[in-house]
Amino acid sequence: MVIDRTNTQLQLGLLLGRIREVMSAAFDRYLALDPAVRASLSPRSIASITHDFIIENALRLLADAPGVTWELRGGLFLAYIETEWVVYVLRFKKLDQRLRFRGIATRQYSNFVNQIQPSLPGLGLIPLSELPFVNLVAGYILNELRTELESVHMVCPGGKEHRWTFEILRQEELGVLTIPSAGVPQPTRPRVAVRGEAVADQGVGSE
Repeated sequence: MVIDRTNTQLQLGLLLGRIREVMSAAFDRYLALDPAVRASLSPRSIASITHDFIIENALRLLADAPGVTWELRGGLFLAYIETEWVVYVLRFKKLDQRLRFRGIATRQYSNFVNQIQPSLPGLGLIPLSELPFVNLVAGYILNELRTELESVHMVCPGGKEHRWTFEILRQEELGVLTIPSAGVPQPTRPRVAVRGEAVADQGVGSE
């Protein structure tokens, strides 16, 4: 089975609506801050505050979602979404207009953007040998004045270039996704590959 954008949309289904809400509600909380305070903040501070709100929202909105577990170490939040064929490892990031995101140049960051399978001790997930892992970034783009959430996207990184991306629409725009019937015979352990289009180089930084 190829894990491309279409299969990811099908497997995540209506959970995409929650993922979008995690980010849109976080930015709404930022906009609710005193205007004088917001005017004094640097772009980096805006991203940091919004990210803190995103983590709070993710813990609340994804906590009861089927197949979702999470890990929080310091400021790093990872959501693990177990589906029938794959475990998605999800991070939340601010994106630029070219759908690029930034991260501190560590081995962990390099492993993530290059789709190197992580070690997840103590999370109670299925054994690593049972299902492959696919790393994803759920990211948001702000308008030029940083006064509005312009769009929300799912990004599958692949080193210097994205393998594929898609926009996460508002819930009312998502429609109904048809999930393959559980009664259809399927291989018990499919061979999974991640495939898609090259999109953009990845930057290195603190946002």
